[in-house]
Amino acid sequence: MVRHRSGLTVTFRPLALAILTVFVALFVMWPVVRLVSMGADFNALTDVFGSRRFRSVVWFTMWQAAASTAATVAIGLPAAWLIGMYEFRGKHMLVSLWSAPFVMPSVVVGASFLALLPERWERSVPAIIGAHIFFNVGMVARVVGEAWATLDERFEESAATLGAPPRDQRRLAVQLLMPTIASMTGVVLSLCLTSFAIIQILGGPKRSTVESELWRQVFERGELGRASVLAGIQLLLVTGALVVSTRLRTGAAPGVRRFRPAPPLAGGVIILAMTAVTVAPLLVLVQRSLRWKGTAMSLGAYRSLGVVTPGSGLLGSGLHALATSLRSMFFATLLAILLVACASGAGRQGSRFVSALSGLPMAVSGVTLGLGTLLGFAHAPLDWRTRWWMVPILQAVIALPFGVRVLRPAVESLDPRLREAAMTLGASPAHAWWRVDAVLIRSIALSALGVCAAISLGEFGATSFLVRPRSETLPVAIGVLSGRPGTVLQSQAAALAVILAALTMMLTFSTGTTRRLR
Repeated sequence: MVRHRSGLTVTFRPLALAILTVFVALFVMWPVVRLVSMGADFNALTDVFGSRRFRSVVWFTMWQAAASTAATVAIGLPAAWLIGMYEFRGKHMLVSLWSAPFVMPSVVVGASFLALLPERWERSVPAIIGAHIFFNVGMVARVVGEAWATLDERFEESAATLGAPPRDQRRLAVQLLMPTIASMTGVVLSLCLTSFAIIQILGGPKRSTVESELWRQVFERGELGRASVLAGIQLLLVTGALVVSTRLRTGAAPGVRRFRPAPPLAGGVIILAMTAVTVAPLLVLVQRSLRWKGTAMSLGAYRSLGVVTPGSGLLGSGLHALATSLRSMFFATLLAILLVACASGAGRQGSRFVSALSGLPMAVSGVTLGLGTLLGFAHAPLDWRTRWWMVPILQAVIALPFGVRVLRPAVESLDPRLREAAMTLGASPAHAWWRVDAVLIRSIALSALGVCAAISLGEFGATSFLVRPRSETLPVAIGVLSGRPGTVLQSQAAALAVILAALTMMLTFSTGTTRRLR
């Protein structure tokens, strides 16, 4: 029995670790190294650090991310209190609905707020902060709320016995939850720092972050040296946020909480507010997609997706972009789930090396990865940047950390004694794994598959550097159309965004992803 298990381990773990290491080294580390090495040019360094414009871009990146993060956490904590303390009808469905925007493509979020806000607010700082809140608040509420639900009630009971009022009891709970809150704050901060599509759609040319300015330096000015310096700055900012988040991540004091019925007023207000924050932008986006040429409700925008509209900036139709995205998502998801399986089984429980390796793509923004790929795969023998399969590979690498967060805890929690019992009864190691382990993690593996598919489908930053005319993906097409004037093109952008949102939500809800992505 031990021999079989050791043979299976010796065969699988080194191979899985080798596959994971090669992919991350080749498609994450090499592009970053290639890009940052170009930023070593002294002239580029002086241009960036000596320019008032670039300093203002860095400052805006930092303060808008900090403001967005603070607002997200402040709004998410009351909802977390409701999730952690009370039980009510439809709770699990509502929490899944609130969490859905977290896996929604960022171009859909940008397009939603473009449709929701008045014209004078469409491209403004409040629009950017509001989009970031919409994107992240549900996941903050869920993660902190579920940690709140595991707090041992004896701490609060002891405080009450000593005469502490309810306010001080809640303050004690928040202190116990502070590591979880700080960890989620770091995650949200890193996401706001690397928010590219939202800034492109809602910020406009006057409000650039490091991410959007990097893109502009490449495509509008051809300044690769400056872009490389900006990529290095972005890498430092995001890595710092993720390091803090990782160091602070911990579990709450375990225990059993007795859920109470939701309070009639406070709980109802929180439910209505969170649902409105989640649903209102999407409903307005649907309404804009039906506003065709100034008429009443019409499906004209959807019917027009089969042809190329003059002035759209696209050489392919919207339906062609949809087909391209679905094809790319299929191959990216297959590769991503292979990498997720390798990361989940490559190391021993709690292996820091495997965790760091699989989480490395989160420290590299999509724009940085896309530009690094453009530069790193431009010459033989790695002249691959024009190959169609580079887009699915990058999408799979970007989806890797999220899939691992879903699958790996389940794999590490498997009891090996069940598999050993099956082998004792005569099953081979492979057959025992298939009939025992695979059955136990089947639903969670399906969730990992769903999150990988959703993220691959909605990836925008890296893809925008590699797509070619007539091969635009759905997010790229939405980004192009959203930047064009005219109600016709704006309605088409909204229609494509509705289609993309529907596909993403179908993937996440059908596979239970929003219940497990923490």
